[in-house]
Amino acid sequence: MKVRQLVKVRRLLARQFDGKLAVADAGAEIFSVAGGRLLAIGRDDGIGVGLKRQAEALKIADNILWLGERADVEELLAASDIFVLPSHQEGFSNALLEAMASNVAPIATAVGGNVDAVTDNETGLLVPPNDPPSLASAILRLAKDQTLRRRLADAARLCVDQHFSLNACVDRYEKLYRAMSEPNPKPFGEIVAVGGGASGPPVLRRPRAGAKQSPPPPLQAQGQQ
Repeated sequence: MKVRQLVKVRRLLARQFDGKLAVADAGAEIFSVAGGRLLAIGRDDGIGVGLKRQAEALKIADNILWLGERADVEELLAASDIFVLPSHQEGFSNALLEAMASNVAPIATAVGGNVDAVTDNETGLLVPPNDPPSLASAILRLAKDQTLRRRLADAARLCVDQHFSLNACVDRYEKLYRAMSEPNPKPFGEIVAVGGGASGPPVLRRPRAGAKQSPPPPLQAQGQQ
């Protein structure tokens, strides 16, 4: 089963990618077996020339489109099959959440907030950082298995809708404020834990274009029903 496109949405920063194109390091095999193209989306903060030279040396330059900053990322995600976030360090990536919300199967390195957003083999695939063979294996696994790709994409979108949508985040903030106002509040981690592969403090995500969001319920005073 060939894939149409892999997509990476990220600024090209040396500190996050160590000056290397991780997908290119994973080897030309992913393009010869999986087919398709890699869409590299994001502002070049200084390492783009080196990455392009690396792609040319590996003879995969024709498989990569360097798109720079774009205003139509939502449409590009909709046209993609696999999202790849191979950064060496990460905070809590909005790009990852937006790919999951766009129903694209994600592959991310197990660093920073990625491990809070993605549950391995449930809502996406996690791979070790600085490990091109593991990244290649994960890409090929999804490229060859459309059923798995679809299952992970659907679960990823459901996870974002349930845990990172605007309404879900407002509900969790309300829960946090009410719990912290108790005479003997529980530990912070217990208050904000939500289960199902998502953890950590509430995160507000931009709603998808065209998505209808009902207004959050008004906060009620303590003891009011």
